[in-house]
Amino acid sequence: MEKFPIDGTTSLTDQQNTLRFLELAGPFKLLTYTKQADPANPDAKPNSATFDKLPLGAPVPQLILIAVEAGQNAADIIATQLAAGKRIVFHETVFVSGNDAEVIGFR
Repeated sequence: MEKFPIDGTTSLTDQQNTLRFLELAGPFKLLTYTKQADPANPDAKPNSATFDKLPLGAPVPQLILIAVEAGQNAADIIATQLAAGKRIVFHETVFVSGNDAEVIGFR
C-alpha cells in the first residue's frame, strides 16, 4: 500500500484530478481517503489517500467524488449512484477548499 498527502485547501475537482493522476501514474487504486490533522501545523488542511498497487496495464475505473451539500441526503446520492452501477469507495468528512466537507467517492 502507498499513502500520499492531498492538499485539502484545493477544490473537490482539483482533488479528484490529483487522485486520478496518482491512480494512473502508479498504477494504483484508491482504498481510503480521510482528513488528517497535522499537530505540528494546525493551519494545514491535509487529506490522506491510501492506495493499493496494481499490476502494470491493469484498468483503473474512473473515480468520482461527490460532496454532500447542505440540504442533501447522502443516502439519496448513494442510491442514485448505485442504481447507475457505481460502487462506493469511501464516505468520509475530508477537507475541501480548507473546510470540512462530507464527500462520497464512487467508481
